[in-house]
Amino acid sequence: MKHTIFNPAEYLEHNGNDKPDNKSTANGSNATHDNALNATHGDNLNATPHDTHYTTPDDTLARVAEVADRVAASGRDITQGYDNWLRLAFALSDGLGEAGRQIFDRLSQMNADYDTRECNRLYDNCMKGNKGGITIATFFQMARDLANVDLKEMARERGKREEESTKSTKVP
Repeated sequence: MKHTIFNPAEYLEHNGNDKPDNKSTANGSNATHDNALNATHGDNLNATPHDTHYTTPDDTLARVAEVADRVAASGRDITQGYDNWLRLAFALSDGLGEAGRQIFDRLSQMNADYDTRECNRLYDNCMKGNKGGITIATFFQMARDLANVDLKEMARERGKREEESTKSTKVP
């Protein structure tokens, strides 16, 4: 099976929704979270090749860390308000497990009310709890919407780096 890498910008662009509105569908489900869950986990029965993304934990961690660096550099607090803080914890614990704790702590420190114990307590609870459809895609959405991180530009930059890496590893 060929593995492709989850590209948050491609996911958001392909699904035709630059700014998810979190509206419920007729059956009461949350369309944005359902689409993010399906694209992230490959459960979409009507998936096109671009809907299903596979990644290794190292790839996901590297991409999340890169986006988190951009969020931190922006100086914008994406944890402002308990709901955002909780969504971030669920997203990182879903996508990275224990490996996301350090990134969650780092981004939480941008908040004036930061408390190490509360931060760890919340992350512990999110690791144990039902994430309610919140996936790692939520983190990328928050970075884009709340910190104005240009995920499309990051994907282009990553593509150029990978292309250059591929060219330099080919033997003439």
